[in-house]
Amino acid sequence: PGSNLCVAWHPTGSVLCVGSTCDELSFIDPRSHRIVRTLKSSYQVNEFAWSHDGKLLILTTDSGAELLHYPSLRHATSLRGHTAPCYCLALDSNGRRIAIGSADAMVSLWDLDEMMCLHTYGGMASQIRSLSFSADGAHLAVGAEDEHVDIVAVASSTRVHAIAAGGPVKTFALPPT
Repeated sequence: PGSNLCVAWHPTGSVLCVGSTCDELSFIDPRSHRIVRTLKSSYQVNEFAWSHDGKLLILTTDSGAELLHYPSLRHATSLRGHTAPCYCLALDSNGRRIAIGSADAMVSLWDLDEMMCLHTYGGMASQIRSLSFSADGAHLAVGAEDEHVDIVAVASSTRVHAIAAGGPVKTFALPPT
């Protein structure tokens, strides 16, 4: 039901999670090629990611992110910090921080150990569509409907550079090294 919107492998490679435009997550066993479980969300899920240890599934929501224990899919906690639906998220390379981008043109940066918001970044004029941490976690690339990508210093949440894109930025990734 619905078109596929996002996809992410569990860190062990044992499960592939596929999200649809109907806000339903399907968990697929890659060995049998079968859906082994589904989860219907009560909110808009535009993107999701697994924690690095695979114990949490992190979903964007209407106002932040929902963290679910895996494999039980029980609620772990909610990260609320936006006034509009969230479209994207990114984990830093050590899995301790998560950035969440929203239609409210804001990015919130969270500490996953403490479950608290460290900073927000509001330097874009339109909805945030893509986030990518640098390999060392010191910088965050922010892509939006604006015609540039902002490079933000994570420690201070300040823009250090803007890269002209010539159009809206729907997806962006920094090199892994």
